[in-house]
Amino acid sequence: MPCGGCNCKDGISPVPGRWEVPGVLEATSVCPSRLIPTDFDIVTAWLPHYRNGNLWVAGGISDQPVIYLEAMATLERAIARLAKSN
Repeated sequence: MPCGGCNCKDGISPVPGRWEVPGVLEATSVCPSRLIPTDFDIVTAWLPHYRNGNLWVAGGISDQPVIYLEAMATLERAIARLAKSN
């Protein structure tokens, strides 16, 4: 939801647990846009490369840093859940 599209004040909703993406984001009253790091667009730019088999480091999937694999899995789950809800 674009900022200004809900009734939150300074990124906090008066409705407890207003935002939730099952399996990705636990129910929270803090606006999700406030939880995303400012450099997150860099991480999302890696997803097409990951999907095409161009991994972060040389080698196979088992050679990849865990944080990288978790980030890609989180993005894939979020995209799948958004597609399913539309």
